[in-house]
Formats: sequence, structure tokens, C-alpha cells
Amino acid sequence: MPAGGGPRRKNSATTNGICGNSTAPRGRPPVGIALPEVEEIDCRGGTRPDCYLDAAANKMYILLASPSMTPTQFLRLSYSDTAWHIDAGFPVELSNFVFSGESGNVLAKAKNGDLWAFRYKASTIEGKRSSDDGQTWSPTFIVKSNLFTSGVCDAVAFTSGGENFIGVGYSENTSRTGKFGFLLHRDGEAEDNWTDE
Repeated sequence: MPAGGGPRRKNSATTNGICGNSTAPRGRPPVGIALPEVEEIDCRGGTRPDCYLDAAANKMYILLASPSMTPTQFLRLSYSDTAWHIDAGFPVELSNFVFSGESGNVLAKAKNGDLWAFRYKASTIEGKRSSDDGQTWSPTFIVKSNLFTSGVCDAVAFTSGGENFIGVGYSENTSRTGKFGFLLHRDGEAEDNWTDE
């Protein structure tokens, strides 16, 4: 399996997605992987995916952020026998975590293995955390509030000064007075303990 960026296709002969087997035409597989067919993993209208590939662990994580009519879902896939397979017990639902406006939900994996999901919704950046590889998720918690009504955010795991962090960058969606910001969370600390840089 390639060490760089992640494939977004898998073998539909061995994997059923949320919507069942796909009849989609053959797509161009990533370099180094022979994948004969494209598989549709979500058929709900308006869903916005975000993916994280853990190449060393042969795992792919997909957050399927949904508008308000259907719940946001999370998929965990494993790579074996030259194909991606959806792990048993997935997808799981992230309750009360739909996306808002133009900002889809985002996904990151911390250096300690925790998975994080974030969204910018109604003047607030909110998050959820999973410490069991995506099987269960925390209640929604506030990362930062009192922002402009709409905006976007993204997340990244990194190491600085020998310590590991999750960082959340955000931008308010205003024409002249919008702010940009970056929030830090040290691995292992309480979910709501964030430093505003």
C-alpha cells in the first residue's frame, strides 16, 4: 500500500457500502493498488466526506458529515488482500453532529491515537473525540464560542517542543471584520481544554 496520500476507492467485489454494491463504472485506481471497481459508500444527498489515511496501520477513516435530515456517520476501513474492507460494526452514527452552512465537518487523528471530529456551527466550534478507534464518540463539547455566525475550520495533529497536540484552525465568514485563529489541545488533556493562539 502506498505511504503517501490515500486512495478513496475500494474493491466492490469484497465490500458493501452504506448503499450496497455499486454499479458505478470503473475508475482510475491509485498508483500501486489494483482496484477493479469504484464503490459507492454513501448515497445520501448533501453528505460531505472528510478522510484520514493511517497508512502504517492500513486503516482509513471517513467522516460522512450530513445535513440535518440524516445523522452524520463514521466509517473505519481496513486494507488487506489488495482491497479496502469496511470494518465490522461500522458505520457508526455521531449524534447531534450535522454540518451547517458551507463548512463540512472535519476529521483528524492525534499522535496518541484519539480521533477528533470538529464543526463550525452557529458561532461555535464544536468537537467530538473517540478513544477506541471510532467505535464510540464523546458527547459534543465546545472548543470556542462567540464567533461570527458562519465560518470554516480544519484540524491537524502535530508535535512541538516534544509534546503532541491537535490544532484547529478557523476563519470567520465575513467581508471585512472576519478573524482567523488557531486553537491548541495537548494530547491526553480534558476535551474542553484548549489554548487560543
